[in-house]
Amino acid sequence: MAEYTFTSYRTVETRKSMIRKKLNLSSKEDLYIWMSNLNKK
Repeated sequence: MAEYTFTSYRTVETRKSMIRKKLNLSSKEDLYIWMSNLNKK
């Protein structure tokens, strides 16, 4: 993802962490899997 957005790996990780915090997800839960499950509901 960082390569496609021309940002650093750490920036992507920080943004993912911020999204998890806003959605009240634990750091153990995979954000991509959680998002893909949204489409199935």
